[in-house]
Amino acid sequence: MKLNKSLDVDHHVFGRQNWWKFAALAVFCMLALLPGLFSLPPTDRDESLFSQASRQMVESGNYVDIRVQDKPRYQKPIGIYWLQSASAKIFQPDDKGQVWVYRIPSALGITIAVLMTAALGAVLFNPTIGFVAALMLMGCTIVNVEARLATTDASLLAAITTTQFALARAWRGSRRWSNFVLFWTALGVGVLLKGPIILLPLVGTVLWLWRSQKTVGWFANLRPLPGLVYLLLLVSPWFVAISMASHGAFMEQSAGKDLLDKIWSGQNRGIILPGFHLLIFPFMFFPFSLFTYMALPDIWLQRKNSAVSFCLGWIVPTWIVFELSLTKLTHYTMPTFPAWALLSAWALIQGYPSLKSVFYKNLVATCWVLIGVAYAIAFIVLAFRFGGDLSAPMSWYQILASIGLVVTQAFGVLFFHRRQWLRSMAVASLGSLLFMTTVFSQTLPGLSNFWISTQVVAKVRAAAQCSNPRLITVDFDEPSIVLLGGTKSVLVNTGDAAVEAARAEPCAFAAVNEDQLNSFTVAMQRETGLPSGDIKPFDTVVGFNLGNGHWASLSLFAMPHHGVGQ
Repeated sequence: MKLNKSLDVDHHVFGRQNWWKFAALAVFCMLALLPGLFSLPPTDRDESLFSQASRQMVESGNYVDIRVQDKPRYQKPIGIYWLQSASAKIFQPDDKGQVWVYRIPSALGITIAVLMTAALGAVLFNPTIGFVAALMLMGCTIVNVEARLATTDASLLAAITTTQFALARAWRGSRRWSNFVLFWTALGVGVLLKGPIILLPLVGTVLWLWRSQKTVGWFANLRPLPGLVYLLLLVSPWFVAISMASHGAFMEQSAGKDLLDKIWSGQNRGIILPGFHLLIFPFMFFPFSLFTYMALPDIWLQRKNSAVSFCLGWIVPTWIVFELSLTKLTHYTMPTFPAWALLSAWALIQGYPSLKSVFYKNLVATCWVLIGVAYAIAFIVLAFRFGGDLSAPMSWYQILASIGLVVTQAFGVLFFHRRQWLRSMAVASLGSLLFMTTVFSQTLPGLSNFWISTQVVAKVRAAAQCSNPRLITVDFDEPSIVLLGGTKSVLVNTGDAAVEAARAEPCAFAAVNEDQLNSFTVAMQRETGLPSGDIKPFDTVVGFNLGNGHWASLSLFAMPHHGVGQ
């Protein structure tokens, strides 16, 4: 297939007939992502670390250095911290430590990624395929998770899809300066968000197209030489500034430790063999993994189709790199999901002409239903295991949502076998949307045993007789306690250190892990002269620590000479 250099790509994508679709898609996406965005407590550890570092940038006015309390945080570049700091300045100038303000960039990032996927589909295939693919991306499991977390990955996905969109326009013949600016700006944003990760899909796509078409002359449409200069002007000022401020520590820790440790040593998470991402893909892209696996015969037989080849170049090299990397987390392959959505939508719209095997169809449908049943049961069990019971409305909401998910799956399979492809996708989308809305807005926020820091801070503030109590934790150093308790929260490892820290505070409370309870009691005896029997907590918080995967019990004490009963 020869590329039509005169193709008016912009008119094809952004014609007047499509603008209302983009607007509706953006509104629908934001509404779909709102449930849980505000009510879900901060999670440990990455989300709370990113949020706290951004919070301290606003507090200190230092938008170059990255710190959590007094410790440098040099794992990732500055991009996400700038976005989150801007969100905090706009939506919460009085700094109440609410995590939702730091999640806004993630929700906006996913919205941009969805819109760019629709635009990509119009460039590569046609607008209908683009909008179906965008709906798939918006509704899949891992994208919904990342949209509600204050981390880099949702914003990075926005940068990747924007870069790939501009790349596709150049590949189709566009030489517009606006496309040049869009491509190199998005690439620069991606570098500032997560370093070289954005290069994986970009370079993979270019090399794949070069292999399949024997030319990369079209890349000149992006004006690479002035583009590289522009890119350096975008990213180098901060890298120079942080290198000077940290005396080279940022580059050493970010590239030398964080990135290389993930590739070669598993970064303290253990080594997971290749194949992990393939194994979890049907769960991460659920519920649309049904349509992806049904599309595989068409993808294989049409792999030399230029648009299909573009998507394969986006997926395959990036996927191989992440499978070979020794550190594997569930969201790592999310940068390829827009391409999977495009291929899935393409096969669905054309009616799966190569899907002939009845056995294969039944196998895929059966596995897909089992995945849905697994999700349905897992969240019911979760609701009852971590704080719910039959008297709690949250438990019943989850039961009804789980039943609804399985029922809509049954109808989805029925419609698929009747060759009513869009109806099958619509009913699967509806069931999954209702299920995830319930999970994020009702079930997860209602799991009281999950949110230790939230409970500790709430109980301390309720007990305090001052407006700004100082929180001291003993042998509990999860970053969510700092985000919720305040930047000046004190994290120590021993009872003696807690007593020492409290001496300078007029209103202090201690949350003591059960492992250090005896040492804390002894230290308090020495400080107050009271017998051990008189040193009692005013409350206790028991819960599951998401940061380390273990149960924890924290006893809450009012430190002398202020607080409860003082």
